Amino acid sequence: MCLTLGICQLFTPNIHGITEDSSPNIIGNYIVADKIDSDEFYDNSYLLTILDIKYGWMNAISMIGTGAIYNHHIVLNFRHMVSQKDFIKLDIIESIEMSGGEIIAIIKTLWLRILQRRWKNIFRDRQNRIKLCKTPRALNYRALTGGWPKYCK
Repeated sequence: MCLTLGICQLFTPNIHGITEDSSPNIIGNYIVADKIDSDEFYDNSYLLTILDIKYGWMNAISMIGTGAIYNHHIVLNFRHMVSQKDFIKLDIIESIEMSGGEIIAIIKTLWLRILQRRWKNIFRDRQNRIKLCKTPRALNYRALTGGWPKYCK
């Protein structure tokens, strides 16, 4: 399993097209638009690629029309998804080549975000507990009994 940085977009038949050579289960996957190496990451040149892809989506929406572009076979809120500012972004991905030659991505950044969100809640709870234990009432209770009051645990 080789993880890389990449720019991905959800495969949309109206934008990317389907032929008889396409993989049968390509719909619903993220396709890799570009893989980013460390030099591109550190000099921020990948931002131009993101802007190009966003510009391409805006052109496709204006040329095809809003009705056809927003019909997706799997994602029901595709209109909302496309309108988000971070629809096209840099992700940590594992890339896989499919039988039709398409390169799809398994996005691994999602798990990092879940971990960050969980740790943020744990950290907030610990900070609140420390605040409660620093009150004079809690410190006095600890001095008298040798343990913390129940609301500090």
